[in-house]
Amino acid sequence: MQFNFRVRYQWAISSLNAFAQAGVTHTAHSYTQSSANPSLSAGDNVSTTLLRFENPPITEYDASVGVSKDAWSAEFYGQNLTNSNKSTYTSTNQFVLQEAIVRPRVLGVKLGYRF
Repeated sequence: MQFNFRVRYQWAISSLNAFAQAGVTHTAHSYTQSSANPSLSAGDNVSTTLLRFENPPITEYDASVGVSKDAWSAEFYGQNLTNSNKSTYTSTNQFVLQEAIVRPRVLGVKLGYRF
């Protein structure tokens, strides 16, 4: 199960257009292989590199605020605000344990000009 939810509010401040936005992304636990593939347990005799791993559930939050006027814009944003550090995929296909993890917290500023 996966879901995304995002809410955005826009308003005017004098001659500026302002906005605030927040979002959440959730992915429930999942498995990397079918149930026919073995799990890695201590003391097991493993005869395949296609082991089965359970990926934990992940919930990420992000937010941004910004203003724009004419062709100019400025935005402050944050991604993965809780700085969760979980694996999104685990594999042993290359005879070594490999994990793809969630990108760490990112805070930034975007400045833009449309021409």
